[in-house]
Amino acid sequence: MPGHRARLPTAGNRSLAVLVALAVAVRIAAFWQASSTPLLTSWRWDQSDMGFFHEMAERVADGDLLLNGTFHPVQHHWRREIARQYLQRHPDTAGHAVLPEDAAPSADAVLSTDAERRLWDRWLGEKTYYQEPLYTYLLAAGLKLPGRDARWTIALQMVAGVLTVVLLAAVARRCFGETAAIVAAALAQERL
Repeated sequence: MPGHRARLPTAGNRSLAVLVALAVAVRIAAFWQASSTPLLTSWRWDQSDMGFFHEMAERVADGDLLLNGTFHPVQHHWRREIARQYLQRHPDTAGHAVLPEDAAPSADAVLSTDAERRLWDRWLGEKTYYQEPLYTYLLAAGLKLPGRDARWTIALQMVAGVLTVVLLAAVARRCFGETAAIVAAALAQERL
C-alpha cells in the first residue's frame, strides 16, 4: 500500500544483523591476513590485471577522467607474444613493425613494443574500455586519499561488499519477504 510502512519482524532483523556482522567480520579477518602477504602490492606486477587497473586508475586520478586515447595492456608477455607471432606470419601487415637496427627481417626478429601496441590497438579498437570502468574509478578515488596506499582501496571494496549484502537483503525482503531476504544475504556472503 502506498504510504504504508510495514514493521519488519524482529527475528528477521536479528538474523540480518548477524549476517551483516558476519560480513564485516569476514572482511576484517581477510584484511588482517592480507596485510602480511604480498597481496597489498600485487598491483605493482605489470603482468597482472591489478597492475593494469592501477595504471588506468592513476590516469583517472591525475585528471584523465575519460581515459582518452588507446589504452590496452600490451605489457602482458602473452599479448606481446601473440603480436610477435602474428606480425611474423603476416609480414604484409607488419609495415608498422620496427625491427632492431642490426636484425635482418626473419622469423626470429624481435618486434618493438610500439609495433605490438599498435597491432593490439588496431585489433581492440581505439577509445574503448578494455576493463570494467567502474572499478577503475573506485581505484582512482582510493588513490586520491592520503598516501595512495592500497589499504584505502581495499577498505573501500570491503565497505562496498557489506553494502551489497545489505542492499540485496533489502530488495529481497521488499520483493519476496523475510525468508528470502535472509537467504539472499546468506548467499551473498559466498560471493562477496
